[in-house]
Amino acid sequence: MPATPKNLQYDGWLELTGCNGSTRPLAIPRTQVHRAINCTFRGDEPGPRPGFQFRRLTFADDVDRDLFNGGRWQGAMVYQPINGRAFHLVSKGGRMWKVDPFSGFSVRDISIQVPHVLANLFVVPPIGDPVTIELSDVLYLTPGQTVRIQGAAYVIVSVDSTTNEIVATNVNDTAVNHAAGTVLFSNDLNAGSLFKSWMIQAEKWAVIQDGSSRAIIFDGFSCRRAANNEIPIGTAMAYGRGRIWVASPDGQGFAAGDLIYGPSGTPLELYRDAVLKFTENAWLAGGGWFKVPMNAGDIRAMAFIANLDITLGQGPLQVFTAKGSFSVKVPENRLEWSFYGYDADGSLGASSIDPIQTVSLINRGSESDLSLVAINSDFFFRSEDGIRTFQHSRREFGAWGNTPVSKEMDWVMNLDQKGLLRFSSAVLFDRRYICTCAPQIEERGVVHRGLVALDFAQNVWTENRPPDWDGLWTVSYAYQILSGRHDDRDRCFYYTRNQNGEVELFELDENLRHDQADATQPTRIRWTLETSEITFPNQSYEGHFTLKRLFGAELRVSDMEGDVEFKLRWKPDSHPCWNVWAWWDECAPVGADCDPVFSTCRDWSNALPQIRSAMGIPQPPDICDDNGQQMRTFYTIQVRLDIRGYCKVGALRISANDVDQPVIAKLVACRDA
Repeated sequence: MPATPKNLQYDGWLELTGCNGSTRPLAIPRTQVHRAINCTFRGDEPGPRPGFQFRRLTFADDVDRDLFNGGRWQGAMVYQPINGRAFHLVSKGGRMWKVDPFSGFSVRDISIQVPHVLANLFVVPPIGDPVTIELSDVLYLTPGQTVRIQGAAYVIVSVDSTTNEIVATNVNDTAVNHAAGTVLFSNDLNAGSLFKSWMIQAEKWAVIQDGSSRAIIFDGFSCRRAANNEIPIGTAMAYGRGRIWVASPDGQGFAAGDLIYGPSGTPLELYRDAVLKFTENAWLAGGGWFKVPMNAGDIRAMAFIANLDITLGQGPLQVFTAKGSFSVKVPENRLEWSFYGYDADGSLGASSIDPIQTVSLINRGSESDLSLVAINSDFFFRSEDGIRTFQHSRREFGAWGNTPVSKEMDWVMNLDQKGLLRFSSAVLFDRRYICTCAPQIEERGVVHRGLVALDFAQNVWTENRPPDWDGLWTVSYAYQILSGRHDDRDRCFYYTRNQNGEVELFELDENLRHDQADATQPTRIRWTLETSEITFPNQSYEGHFTLKRLFGAELRVSDMEGDVEFKLRWKPDSHPCWNVWAWWDECAPVGADCDPVFSTCRDWSNALPQIRSAMGIPQPPDICDDNGQQMRTFYTIQVRLDIRGYCKVGALRISANDVDQPVIAKLVACRDA
């Protein structure tokens, strides 16, 4: 063990509030880290992110499993029935699926069914063999399509519209025969080649658009196409103040449907279904379509913002394009609309006065409807230059609003492919805004390799200071993240694909301290933080120019559970490479024993989470880089801590001593004059 040098200096930190990669490590505050992966900083103590719990999807048969896994991901939403538990609606491969968290995460095909009556009896062939089936009609039937008869599946080989016959291969039918009059079901599907769909819920109805086909309307039990007097073909949608708003397929215009409880509804639904109708546009002059400027780009998202300054509590409609946002204040009385907006032909109404559509954001808007999250009286959303906010209500001077708030995460989000930002998604969960990042396009959809998390519990909104980010959370090929209320509890899920291309579902559990890939085997979370550059003494320019030699360190942790692996690295003076300083394991049994590989563990079956008040790290090795620079000698030093397992890091103290420094540094080789 090396002798302790005289005149040791100490430096380090006692608290860390968040991640700030906006500038070089030397310039950020001591209380922030430069980069963080899979970390949280709630309570000013870094620890691992919450755990991901694997939720195994279950299917009625292998046919549904293959159809679900094989289709292209297009979008998902949380559907809340009027009475009953919430579940997920998933649009994939043009089909609609119901995923029920309360029924073993069962997946059921709820696509629109089209009945075809058998004209004659047919004998069921062996599985894998074809058979000719004569039907009443062959509408919507195409080669390659999967159809079902009495629950059994067939795949169509060919269709003859002159004889109303199809040739189909038996996939799993074990019956003897099917009599004339039996119903064979096909599906009326959206285009499976599209990459995106748009979804909203209005009262008990979910509306699904793909910008190409008639809207699909789901009533909680089954799907159907919108009628001619109902929701028109469109893209982004919003429901508020009793009306559904729809963006046109080209993204340049938007219109509102009928008011709920209006005369276009039906007595059976107590006139609530008037929200699905678009009849008022036909007979009200000037009550047609609104438009956004051509240079604003296409409409990406629409939502109603809360307005805390009015009794109603619901403010104007915000229409977001990639290059801005527009505020639309529409009276409930549609007869007054003739004074505003545009006629159906796109021209300004003849009797128009000052328009109620005003610009609320310039140059930057929301890239995606799924990343737009309402938080109190604000919107947070993914924009081209990062995460931005839109704030409509009054606020304290100096607080965030209408500005990008993610400069600290540019080291992650600046790498995103801009053309794929329209597929980003975000949620508010556990008092965090969590948004996907690192998108990449694949045959089965756009996936994301990471999440960025802004912790509202950690930030002080009234102070004019940069936000504290948790950093980057790594995930594997996530299609979409979504959250909602399930039995009066907020739950957060994300859909992903595995290495075999199959869809998997994970739940983010704020109380889980490890990742749970299955029912029996927990996985310790790997998390990393890189500190600011430490100068000895703290942030003093004197320390910047004093040569020092690294000696040792002390690390304090608390709340440690189970096996925890530590790896400490360092690099001097902004060196590009990290050096391994120390690598060790700790065992803190809570309940069951730690892994038996650690023979020094004791069986503390009733132990509480443990602390290590001062873990001493010895002097690092004497090594040089390729230029002969001594890595243990430095002016400033940066430390990286890699941990696998659960604990909270309370403090790090680093020791070093001054070394003799030449009057001037090593002279460079100058050119001849």
